[in-house]
Amino acid sequence: MEPTEQRQGTRLRIRSSTVLMAALLLVNLPSAANSSPVPAAGQEQQSQQRDPETRLRNEIRESEQDDEQASAPAPQQPSFAPSNYPARAFSPPARRSGQKLDTSLAGLANIRTSRGDSVAALFASQRGLRWRDGDVFVRVDAGLAIAGRTLAAASSRLIVDEVLADLNQAGAHVRHVFGPHIEAWVPVEELFALELRPSVRGIHRPWKMRSAATSEGVEVIGADRWDGVRFRDPTGGLRVGVIDLSFKGWENLRGVDLPPEDRLMTRSFRDDGELEIDDEHGTAVAEIIYDIEQGMTLYLAAVETFGEINEAITYMIDNDVDVINMSLGCVGCAPGNGEGVAIEIVERAPQAGIPFVTSAGNEARKHWIGGFVDSDGDGLHEFAPGDESNSFDAVQGDEIVVVMNWDFPNWFASTQDYDLLLLDSQDNIVDQSRNRQAGFPSQEAVEEIVITLPFTDTFHVVVQDIQTSGPQVFEIFLNQDGLEHLVAEQSITVPADGRQVVAVGAAHWSNDVPQAFSSRGPTKDGRMKPDMAGPDGVSTVSFGPLGFFGTSAAAPHVVGAVALLRGRLGLVTGADAFQLLMPRLVDLPPAGADNTSGHGRVSLIPPF
Repeated sequence: MEPTEQRQGTRLRIRSSTVLMAALLLVNLPSAANSSPVPAAGQEQQSQQRDPETRLRNEIRESEQDDEQASAPAPQQPSFAPSNYPARAFSPPARRSGQKLDTSLAGLANIRTSRGDSVAALFASQRGLRWRDGDVFVRVDAGLAIAGRTLAAASSRLIVDEVLADLNQAGAHVRHVFGPHIEAWVPVEELFALELRPSVRGIHRPWKMRSAATSEGVEVIGADRWDGVRFRDPTGGLRVGVIDLSFKGWENLRGVDLPPEDRLMTRSFRDDGELEIDDEHGTAVAEIIYDIEQGMTLYLAAVETFGEINEAITYMIDNDVDVINMSLGCVGCAPGNGEGVAIEIVERAPQAGIPFVTSAGNEARKHWIGGFVDSDGDGLHEFAPGDESNSFDAVQGDEIVVVMNWDFPNWFASTQDYDLLLLDSQDNIVDQSRNRQAGFPSQEAVEEIVITLPFTDTFHVVVQDIQTSGPQVFEIFLNQDGLEHLVAEQSITVPADGRQVVAVGAAHWSNDVPQAFSSRGPTKDGRMKPDMAGPDGVSTVSFGPLGFFGTSAAAPHVVGAVALLRGRLGLVTGADAFQLLMPRLVDLPPAGADNTSGHGRVSLIPPF
C-alpha cells in the first residue's frame, strides 16, 4: 500500500512526508543443557554422514536461492524525512535491513554512523535499548537459512560456536548462551557486518521480563489456622526460590518480614550485577511467601532476560529448592501455545521435581485479538467498521511498548509478513516495526515498538499487510490501559502458557471477585489457563497498606501454601505438597473450571 495524505472519516492515510520519530531529543548463564535444542557435545563426534551439521549444510544449498529472494529489497516504505533535524528530530533507516536485524537496531546503527555516539545513545534510551560505550545488548540467533525450519531445527552446537567466533572477532562480549540464542554486548558499528554472516539468522532485542505489614491473604487462604500446627519437620529442611527483577529494601526486612540473615540467600544474575534497582516488586513477593510460612530458607535471584533466568533456574535446582515463584511475564517472546525456548527454560524446574509458579499476567485490559479485516483493500486492518487503528491516550515521557503476534502455529518461522506502525493524531508515523517474515529461522511472527513518547497526544496502533497468503489471526498488547478496542480472552503472558507451569490469576482478597485486569485464557492452542487464582490487593511493607495488586501478588500465595504444607506436614517434596493443595481450591463464579480463575482460589482450609 502506498501512503497518501488524506483522512476519510476514520480511515487512516499515513503521511509519508513527515515522520515524527520526532522531537525525540526532548527529551545474563550456563546453557540449558537438558532442554536445549542444540545437540550435546558428544554428538559432535559422529561421522559426517550422520552429523546433523552436515545434513543442514547440504539442505541449505537448496534454500540459498529462496533466501536470496527473501533478502531482496522490500517494497518502498514510508520515507523518514524529519523537517527540523537536528534541532528536534532524527531519522531511523529508510530501508528495511536484510531481514535479520530488528528495525530499532538498524535505526541505532544508522544513527550512530550519521550522527555519532551522543545521538545514538539518546535513540537507544528512548527505544528501550541497552547502550554502553558504543555497544548495544542484543540477542543473536544462530542457525542456517533453511526455509520452513524453526531456529531449533536449523541450528547445532557447531553453528552456535561459529557465531560465537564471529562475535568474538567483532569485539562482542558474550553474556549468555542458551540453545541457539546468544545474549551479548555488540559494538553498534558491527551490527550490519554481523547481519551478513551466514550462520547469523537474526539480531534482536533480548527477550525481557516485566513485573506484572501482614498480608490479608494469609487469612483469606486459611494459613492463619495453621498457627502451632506441625506434624513433623521436612526432610532436608524447607527451601523456597523467588526469581524477580529487583529486591529493593530487602536488607531492612531481614529477621522481621523476611527470614534472618542465615536463612536468606541472595544472588544477582543481571548483566548490571544489581540486586536492587528502583523497584520493590520482588521484595513484596518474598514478604507474602514469608507471611504464610516462616520456617524456610529463602533464595532471592535477580534477573531481567531469559539468559539470566536460565542461570537462575540452574541456581535453584543446584540448591534443591522445593518450589519457585516468578511473578514475571513477557509478550512477544513466544507464541503463547506452550512452545519455545522461554518455556523450555522454566520447565527445567518441574522436570527436576520443583513446582514452578508464575503470574498469569495483568493484560486483560491491554489486549486485543482477532482476524485481519481489510474491506477497502488498502492493506490496513480495520479494528471496527471504518476504523483502521486502535487508539489510546498517553503523555510525554511515557514509555510505550506495543507488541503484535500472529501466525501462532508457525510463529517461529512465519511466511506471513505484517508490519506495525504507531501514528499520532495527525497520522504522522511516530515509530514503526518493519521486520521481515519470509519463512526462515528466526523470522518470528512478532513486531514490537518501544518508545519514550516525545509529546502528549492520542496515538494510533496500525497494522499493515505486507505479504500474506490470506487474513491471519493476530493480537496486540499495550503496556498500559486505555486501548480503544479490547479483547480480554487469550491475554495470558509467557511463560504462564507452559504445560508444566502453574499460572495464577488474581481475585481481590476482600470478596474473591476476579480482577478485571487479570489475564484470561485460553492459550493459543486452546488449553485452559490460568490454573488457579490467588488473592491480591494485600498489604506489604514494601508497597504499604494501599495494597499490592496484580497476579504478581496472587502467585506467591500459592507458593506460600505449598511451602506451608511441605514444612508443616513433612512432605517429601514441594511437588507432593502441590498435589495435596489442588483438591482444596475454592471454586469462584461462574461454577466450574474456567479461563478466569482456573480450578479455583488457593485455600488451606481446613488444616490437613
